Amino acid sequence: MYNFLIEKRTEAIITRQVNVSFNKVLETAAVPSEPLSPREDVIWGIALFLGLVTGVALAYIRHYLKPAVHTPEDLGPASGIPVIGHIQQFKKNEPAYKAFTALSTRILMNHPDQKSLVITVTSTRKGEGKSFIAAQLARTLAAQDKKVILLDLNTYAPRIGEWFEGRGINGIGEVYTHQSSLQDAIQLTSIPNLDIITSGNVSIPIGHLIATQRTREIIDELRTQYDAVIVDTPEVGEYIDAIPYMKWSDLNLYVVRADSGRNELVANAEMVKEEYRLQEVYYVLNAMKEKRNHTGYISQATYRQTKSKKQQHQLTNLFMW
Repeated sequence: MYNFLIEKRTEAIITRQVNVSFNKVLETAAVPSEPLSPREDVIWGIALFLGLVTGVALAYIRHYLKPAVHTPEDLGPASGIPVIGHIQQFKKNEPAYKAFTALSTRILMNHPDQKSLVITVTSTRKGEGKSFIAAQLARTLAAQDKKVILLDLNTYAPRIGEWFEGRGINGIGEVYTHQSSLQDAIQLTSIPNLDIITSGNVSIPIGHLIATQRTREIIDELRTQYDAVIVDTPEVGEYIDAIPYMKWSDLNLYVVRADSGRNELVANAEMVKEEYRLQEVYYVLNAMKEKRNHTGYISQATYRQTKSKKQQHQLTNLFMW
C-alpha cells in the first residue's frame, strides 16, 4: 500500500508539471434550449392560485370594511328612513306582478284617505332602477283602477317616452319654458288609466325653473285630474331637480339597489331628508337577490320547495305581469 501511494504521488507530481490532460470525454453533454427549473407552467399555476386566494381575501375584507345593502334589514339600523317595499331581481321574462302589487298596496294602505297622491321617485345615483320602479308602479296603480299620470322629469337621461312609445312633441321641458301648456304635453298610452308626460325636446337645462311657483301649479293642476301623479326624477347625488317635487309630494320613494354601498347611500339619503326637511321619505330596495314574500319573510321549507319547482317562463315584455 505504501509503495502504491508513493507511485501515485509521483504520477501526480509529473502530471502537475505538464499541460497534458489525462481525462477522456466519454459522451458529449446536450445543452438544453429551455431552462429545466423553474418550470413556466408551475410558475403560472402558483400565480393563478395566489391571485384567486388574494382576490377572495380582498373581497371579504372589502365586504366587512365597507358594508353593502343586501336586505331591508341592512338599511333599518343605520337609518331613520323606513323601508316601504322590496323588489326582487327578476329573471328574463319573469312577471313582476306580486312585487309591485305588494308595493302599491302598502302605499295605498298608508294613505287610505288621500284623494290624489303625488309620488316622487329618486335615488342617490343613476343605475339604481328608479325609472323602472316609477314605470312599474304607475302600471300597477293603473291596473288597480286608479287614474295615473307618469311624469318624466329626468331630462338628462329620459326613459319614459321610449318605454311607453310617446310620440308627442311637447314635454315637461316645453311646459317650464312656456312653449307648451300642461294639457298639450299630456300623452295617452295603450295602457288603460295611464297617461304620461315625457321630458320633451328642450336642449337647455330646466333645473333652475323647477324651484319656482310653476312646479306647484303643475302639481296642483295634475291633482285635480288624476288619482296618482308619479314623478321620475334625476339622481339627487348629482342634480337638484328632484328636491322641489320631493318637498311638495305626498310620498317620496328613495330607490336603493341591492349590493350598493350602505354607508354612502344612507348618509346621502339622511342628509337630503334633514337638509330640506322632507316628509314621508321611504326606501325601496331594488334588485334584491334574497327570496322573500310580500311580508318580507319566507321559511326555509317553503324556500326549498319553491327553488325545487321548475318555473315555466312565458315570453313577456318589460311591463308584463
